[in-house]
Amino acid sequence: MAFVGGDTISVQVIHPTVGTHTFMCKADEDTNVDYGGFKADDDESSITGSGQRIKKLTRKMGSIELPPVSWEQNGVDELRILQDLMDSPEDGEWIITNISGAIYGGFGGPVGDLKGNSTTAQIPLTLNLESIKQLQ
Repeated sequence: MAFVGGDTISVQVIHPTVGTHTFMCKADEDTNVDYGGFKADDDESSITGSGQRIKKLTRKMGSIELPPVSWEQNGVDELRILQDLMDSPEDGEWIITNISGAIYGGFGGPVGDLKGNSTTAQIPLTLNLESIKQLQ
């Protein structure tokens, strides 16, 4: 069986106050998935005098760096919706669909600078999500 990759098709959020919205991703762009969880410290000096490894684990939030999403400036205004999601103290449920058939999900929201590019009609989007799971 072949390994299948490809475009992220859509990103849907279900939020208790902002509502349900679907964002469409730009084609032929990378999506990077980080499940989060425990990460081992990358420190060459984490060793005892006798040569035993000192394993330091820290918990890290999961994240998904998505392709830019489209921005309809004179209609839905995805930038305003994303900012409302970021402003909210409540997390949303996110569902990310890939052309391969893989579907990822988790609870959280957008992070970083939300800047809509009016020339390309795109918004870069990164999500921090708790307990990212592959749903399909």
